Amino acid sequence: MKNFFDDPAFQNGLRQAAADARTKIADIGTIADISSGDCFLFSESDDLPVRWVAVLRHKDDPEIWFLLAADEFSQVGTCDVEIAEANPMAPLVMRGNVGLWAHQDDIDLDRYVGRLDLESVADAKSRLSEMVHGEVPVTEHGMVAEANEDYRDWITVLSTVCQEIETRLQAEPVVLLQPVFDTSYTELSVVAERRAEYEASHAADASGTSEPESDAPPSLALESSLPGQLLLQKDGDDFDLVYFPGSPGDHPPRLVRAAGLSVKDGDWVAGADRVFTWTQPLSSVDGRVSFVIVGASFDIAVS
Repeated sequence: MKNFFDDPAFQNGLRQAAADARTKIADIGTIADISSGDCFLFSESDDLPVRWVAVLRHKDDPEIWFLLAADEFSQVGTCDVEIAEANPMAPLVMRGNVGLWAHQDDIDLDRYVGRLDLESVADAKSRLSEMVHGEVPVTEHGMVAEANEDYRDWITVLSTVCQEIETRLQAEPVVLLQPVFDTSYTELSVVAERRAEYEASHAADASGTSEPESDAPPSLALESSLPGQLLLQKDGDDFDLVYFPGSPGDHPPRLVRAAGLSVKDGDWVAGADRVFTWTQPLSSVDGRVSFVIVGASFDIAVS
């Protein structure tokens, strides 16, 4: 078989393509502020054909952006969004399962590489909303892609790089947590309607007739923009991830990854009270519990 890398014409073509790419990036110029659809590069993914698209601002802090990985890999999974073929940036696919929160100060404006049209950004926002509410349409081509080993390997590579970026930025913008567990259920910011089964025990606590609070599993309410309430509950040496829906039709968002877990083997299970628990216990690594759900990442000190 011919080695194309020994072909002078092939080498010249590569050099010309690289020169053309540098010229196009130089022609893009710089920007003064970040807008929806702006695409950036991060150093961790310099050796990969991927850019990061600013899709939406955090609702509580407009200086924090959620960015999705976007690349030219041909396979399109269930949670991915492929931009239209006629789009100047095509071929390009945004990966709904691979994203991160970053403060605008952590995004290098000099590494801006173009802007995706607002229609494509709106499609990405819609897909993220479907993922949060468990309403992603299951398509045949999506299932075929996700069964493809090359696709799974590529998503694993992107997810690993995404985690490396998050680790460097140490943004944690969605989560404002105290580094210790509070063993009192009464101090969790959960409305009574979502935990009706505890209302009577709260009243009993006030009258001094209940069991001691220390009998309750140590728990921590996780602050996020989700409609319901996430709770991390200590269970021996491990931790259970629990979700209290914000409404009868609310479903917990997908768990994308967690330290030490193969999350594809787990799932949310609803109890009789419609409270969801992830089937796999989470473990601490070096005194921290780290995991990512759709739209939010958590890195919690537990010791």
